[in-house]
Amino acid sequence: MSRTYIPVALRNVVYERAKAACEYCLTPEMITFAPHQIDHVIAEKHGGATEQDNLALACIQPLTDIGRVTSQLLRFNTPERISERRLLYELLKSGIKFD
Repeated sequence: MSRTYIPVALRNVVYERAKAACEYCLTPEMITFAPHQIDHVIAEKHGGATEQDNLALACIQPLTDIGRVTSQLLRFNTPERISERRLLYELLKSGIKFD
């Protein structure tokens, strides 16, 4: 839970950037049982700022401690990794099969 209020306009920017999908695992919000939440990539307690580049839309799984640690270790939030996962998601959605 964030200690800092995240303004609605900033929440909307993060939500639109993520296209309503978890930015860690790319799970679309519409297929989950709970709404996605705004997460600080670098936690506030570790000096992370409440600004667009340090916020990510996240589903429940990555918000668990093990999910957060795994995401950080695998560097899921670099722009390159996010772009790669979005491309893969779009390819899979279009019906392309990987054997």
